[in-house]
Amino acid sequence: MKDWRPGGFELTPAEMFKVSATDVENDHLCRQYAYVKTHLGSNVSGTHGWIKQWDREDIPLKQLFQALGVFHVTRRVGRQYEDARKAAARSLSAAHPGLRTFLVRAIDNYLDFLESREDELGFPLDYLGFDLKTRVTRNGQISYWGPTYRSANGHVEVHRVRLKHARDKVTRWAELAAYAATRIAGQGTRHASVVEVGLFSSRGPTEAVVLDRISPAELDERYKASVRPRALELIDGDNPTPSRDCASCKVAGACEALIPMDGALYQVQRGPYTRSVSATDLRIYERCPARWYLERKLRLPPDLDAEVYGEEADRGRAIHHWLRVAHARSRACSEDDLPDVSLRSHQDIAFEDLDDATYATIRPFLLHHVQQCPLANSVDVVRLESPLYGWDVTADTIVVSSPDALYIRDSNLVVRETKTTNAELPPDADVARDGFEGIVYWLLALLDGGWTTRHGATEGVVELEVLTPKGAEVFTYRTSDETLMLIAEARVANRVGQWHYDTEWQARPGAHCSACPMAIWCPEAASGYTPPSPAAMRPTQSGVSY
Repeated sequence: MKDWRPGGFELTPAEMFKVSATDVENDHLCRQYAYVKTHLGSNVSGTHGWIKQWDREDIPLKQLFQALGVFHVTRRVGRQYEDARKAAARSLSAAHPGLRTFLVRAIDNYLDFLESREDELGFPLDYLGFDLKTRVTRNGQISYWGPTYRSANGHVEVHRVRLKHARDKVTRWAELAAYAATRIAGQGTRHASVVEVGLFSSRGPTEAVVLDRISPAELDERYKASVRPRALELIDGDNPTPSRDCASCKVAGACEALIPMDGALYQVQRGPYTRSVSATDLRIYERCPARWYLERKLRLPPDLDAEVYGEEADRGRAIHHWLRVAHARSRACSEDDLPDVSLRSHQDIAFEDLDDATYATIRPFLLHHVQQCPLANSVDVVRLESPLYGWDVTADTIVVSSPDALYIRDSNLVVRETKTTNAELPPDADVARDGFEGIVYWLLALLDGGWTTRHGATEGVVELEVLTPKGAEVFTYRTSDETLMLIAEARVANRVGQWHYDTEWQARPGAHCSACPMAIWCPEAASGYTPPSPAAMRPTQSGVSY
């Protein structure tokens, strides 16, 4: 084991090293996060009194699997199938009505899949559990979460349950889980399978057999070749790489990779549990707290048929994609980059990603961007279209933002935000700011709250680039403007504060329900929206075998 030690905190010696299937599968997992997570039984010190706070409801699958356990226990004591199904549904204790709706349907869907799977195999499956682990060295364990079964004829099967749709790709998760399951099942095991089960999808529920009747000997070879080397990397640890996992990390309060941003959110105390927040989070929350909780926090599967975005948002995403590809070349955009749609070729920017109709829609906007391209000037690019992660210790919150462009110019840290509209250009900076106040004030707060200092700049500047089919304009806002910053503080403090202390996430029904991807789960969705019936959402037989 290499002699790597984290900075900013200390970790006492581990009682056991435990690596999960989810961890070994993730190629982008922060190695410091994994280092702390895998050192089972260690204590963290040096975080200046900060302790990670948890949300008890934030793992929907855990509640689903606990209900599954109730089902199997009820069956084992001799109760009928439907009685056991009802007992499982009654055991669900989710506080939020939307989560409970999801879980009730999910347990029904999974049990329907299980019944059909036994029919397909031609023999019954005996339940072993879902949170399983096995020791592979004197002080090393591997573990996974997935309903696991064995049969009298030596077949072992792991079900990887996904909230959305099944995938037919062999992963390290499947290889670790199958290897562990054969060890747990013990003597008499002839082979193991891993089946992915997608509980919900607007395009149709799915299942896929990703490992089909693999012998213990072959699984041992797969484990040694693929899983074990990755597990050792995670135990060894390495320098932190901030990501969406930060809000789940037990050492976020002492992570040296997070930008220090204490006070950036203008809150006076921590909320009920450690969270992360972005401008998108606040925008969704303002429309409906229930949608934020179900979509952003719990990440429940959306109704993909809901008209969530509309043409304007689709156009905006296409423009941002083109700009991301163009700016990645580290040179200014030019009119030569934007040929007429009839002259496009494979060499053109984002040709494979944007069809002709989409390109024709966004080209007039982009032609006006050429005159405003930030790379046309002498700038030192910090990052383009990639997230920044900060830490507000007072609010106990990870602060996330993905600026369109961030660069140093004349010792100032400049963040460029590009917006599109079919309306006329704003006549001045004040009107432009009021039209996009959610993002302008947010970026000013982040610049003033830590970004500028982190990058050694003297001042923070927000450039709001507004593109229309007929022209473009860049409006500038500076953190040195005291009046502007007072307004920014009041606006951000109010917007964040409502979200920061909320623990109920109540729905705000309205016309927007018809376009909400979470209305499928929300019992309070406004009239006019009819969620699919549970029967229409149950898995179908569509297995893919290897």
